[in-house]
Amino acid sequence: MAQQWLENYILAINLYLQQRKLKRIDKNIGYLDEQIATTSVAEMREIFFTLIQEQVKSKMLVEASPDYAFTVVGEVMLPEEKSQPKRALIVVLGGLLGAMLSICLVFLKYYWFNSNSNINNL
Repeated sequence: MAQQWLENYILAINLYLQQRKLKRIDKNIGYLDEQIATTSVAEMREIFFTLIQEQVKSKMLVEASPDYAFTVVGEVMLPEEKSQPKRALIVVLGGLLGAMLSICLVFLKYYWFNSNSNINNL
């Protein structure tokens, strides 16, 4: 289950960052198109077309890579046997400790009540 959560989390982050980058590139291309429309100088228009060409290349690279931000370096391995916590040991030790404390409490109450009754009888 943890493996599936991790894969979904990485996929969601990659998709979010990829879409965010694509929106930014589209916004840049739109701005450059506006500048081309308002500029009549040929050299500036040429520069704007070069910038648009670079943005389109960036857009193609972003769209082509599914692992945009995070890439999985190694395969996720599930453990063959459990390592921690050892629940059976915890239950047994807890039961023994509880039994010992209960016996001690019973003895303390017994002796405390008997010593009080002995003092009152004197």
